[in-house]
Amino acid sequence: MGLESIRTEVYASNVVLSAAAIIRGEKRKVLVILEGDTPYNGMWVIPMGYVHTDEKVIDAVSREVKEETGVDVELEGLVGVYDDFITIDNKHVHHVIVCYGTKALNYPPTVTREAKEYAWTGIEQFKQLNAPTVVKDMLSDYFAKRRIFGRQ
Repeated sequence: MGLESIRTEVYASNVVLSAAAIIRGEKRKVLVILEGDTPYNGMWVIPMGYVHTDEKVIDAVSREVKEETGVDVELEGLVGVYDDFITIDNKHVHHVIVCYGTKALNYPPTVTREAKEYAWTGIEQFKQLNAPTVVKDMLSDYFAKRRIFGRQ
């Protein structure tokens, strides 16, 4: 009997994977949206959403941004991987978010069901937003690493 026949895989049913984009616009500003859906309804976030079981994370980034804002983006680099522990439908969930830095290819963003409002914010303003801690962490890391994305 080989080891593989006695090995039991355990997959967590309470872990979800999202792809997020920090969208660089003009004048050192990034796009934030007022979330109109779970899990961050009513808070300022960056465009993000769940990765489908049949898609690559990198493809989910562009799809989610387009669905939520109507903006096409060019990926510039990985900002980081983040953990958030949230509650969805009374269930505790480990939300893993893969965040990329991107560049907006078209303007302006559009308002959608998922993005009730949008704003362009700079490093000075984003810390004052009503935003989840994980989003503030992503933005802080992005602004700190800005040189890797070709902009100072």
